[in-house]
This record gives sequence, structure tokens and C-alpha cells, in this order.
Amino acid sequence: MNYGKYTDYLKPMLADLAVTPQWVAEDLARPELNLLQNDLLDQLILFSTGRTRLDRTLSEIEKLGSQVLEQKRPPHN
Repeated sequence: MNYGKYTDYLKPMLADLAVTPQWVAEDLARPELNLLQNDLLDQLILFSTGRTRLDRTLSEIEKLGSQVLEQKRPPHN
């Protein structure tokens, strides 16, 4: 594909994209992961900056994951 005047600008991004594994696109295509991503990053930032302890961070991440899994489960009959 010819990107015209943007070819040089896009070259590094296209090179990265060419070696990106397929599972990345599959993960990003899942809406539940997109909704969860910011919350997970918030928890990791809180831990990495020393504002929360590891056990609290892991507990919060587990809660977030459980909420997503609950949304995906079919209703019980």
C-alpha cells in the first residue's frame, strides 16, 4: 500500500505491526478486555508507585476479572 507523503512516518509503526502476533488482535477485539484495560492499568500504577500493597492490588485485579467472567457466563436455568 502506498501511503504517499506519510510513508516514512508510518514505517516504524508498520514494521511493529508486521511482527505483532495474531493473539494481540484477538485479545483487543474482545470488548470485555477493552472495558477492563483501564481498571487493570490503574491497579498496576497504584502498586508500582507504592500507593497500594501487592496483596491489595492482586485482590482488586481478581475482583475485576471475576466481574468480567460473571458477565460472560450464560444464565443458570
